[in-house]
Formats: sequence, structure tokens, C-alpha cells
Amino acid sequence: MTPYTLALLPLIGLGAVSLLVYVLTTVYLWSNDAGRRSRAWRVLQALLHAERERPGDA
Repeated sequence: MTPYTLALLPLIGLGAVSLLVYVLTTVYLWSNDAGRRSRAWRVLQALLHAERERPGDA
């Protein structure tokens, strides 16, 4: 791996998480299926909870 590739990895990870949050938010807001909305909401809450508890971030 080149240093350029290693520098792109955090950006790819951030883009993937952003896309996941976008899709889950869209499902939560626009889905007619209550079960699907509920699952999307639980996953969004879990992502936010995990972000708050990341060690080493100040």
C-alpha cells in the first residue's frame, strides 16, 4: 500500500458511515413499514451511541 492509499482509508470509512446514516434516515422518514422504520431508528441510535463512546477522541 502506498501512503496515498493509506491516507484515503479514513475518508472512505467516513463516506461509508455517512452513506449508511443517509440511507437509514431516509428509510426512517419515508418508509410505510413500521417494522422497517423501527429497525432503522434502532441502528441510528446504536451508531450515535457508539460514536459518543469512542475512546481517544477529545
